[in-house]
Amino acid sequence: MTSGTSKIFIAWRALGTRTKELARILGIKVVFYKDFPPYISAAIRTVLALLRLRPKIVFIQLPQGPLLLLVAFLKKFLRFILIADVHTAFLYHIKLKEKLLNKPFMNYLKNCDIIILHNEEIRRKFIMEKELQKKAMVIHDPLPKICKDVQKRYSQKGVIKFIYPSSFAPDEPIEHVIQAFLEIIKENPNCILYITGNWKRQRQLKKYISISKNIVFTGFLPRKNYESLLINSDVVIALTRREYTFLSAAAEGLAAEKPLLLSSTRTLRSIFKKGAIFVSPIDANDIKRGLKLMLRDDIRKVLLNEIREFKREYISMLKKELNILQKLIAYT
Repeated sequence: MTSGTSKIFIAWRALGTRTKELARILGIKVVFYKDFPPYISAAIRTVLALLRLRPKIVFIQLPQGPLLLLVAFLKKFLRFILIADVHTAFLYHIKLKEKLLNKPFMNYLKNCDIIILHNEEIRRKFIMEKELQKKAMVIHDPLPKICKDVQKRYSQKGVIKFIYPSSFAPDEPIEHVIQAFLEIIKENPNCILYITGNWKRQRQLKKYISISKNIVFTGFLPRKNYESLLINSDVVIALTRREYTFLSAAAEGLAAEKPLLLSSTRTLRSIFKKGAIFVSPIDANDIKRGLKLMLRDDIRKVLLNEIREFKREYISMLKKELNILQKLIAYT
């Protein structure tokens, strides 16, 4: 593949961890404009960047539909290869706002040379047209680099530590997890639940802030502190009510080789064949069941061995997917 600014990865509004990792692995320059609808500033800056850099290959991070429309139009004149990394929200709409912002632009996927999807489930569900099927491929989320040589500030002997990395998005069943954990600690006080991220995004959670010393809202943590907590935890919780999504918390848990408590969605079940216990994200009692299982040393030991084995398999699978992408780019 070519190097330098011959390849760029464009994102608007929010720069995803997946985009950062893909760009790093593939050696792509990232162009990010933190703008909000109607994206006028981001659109102008994107046009200027493409005119200045004249890249041969342009990756775009969806779901910003206007970005797809703009770059598809510019492709006719600048003649670059267009590759869309399609996140779940672009194709699968839960809210009316998501539908209004993204559905009108879905037809412009036909202008892409390659369409990258995150998992097989979303490809089977949404990529129906033969023209799109020929262009579509799956690349699973790259695993983030986790520094294992971290401080032991969260190291506590005899205490089982759960970490729930959260963005406090509406699809995360945080209250159900808290309610289940409050029941758990009545019988098992030697466990702690760490919930990371900005809880103020869900103001109704304020009532839980000081409800128990066993539930800790960490707030936003610097990367080193977060990795220290992750490495010193015993279980990673990654729950969503949303289908067709992978979850960055699951990727981080896999990278750190931690047993996972995951939502029982078709997507996550199809990916994580080992190393996880699955629970219903809408049922606090089922989450409690999963937490109780994770408290057992024998179960965690089995899951730990499984997740290490699965990590090797996952990395091998991802390398094959990336090799296919690189060959496609070379011959496109």
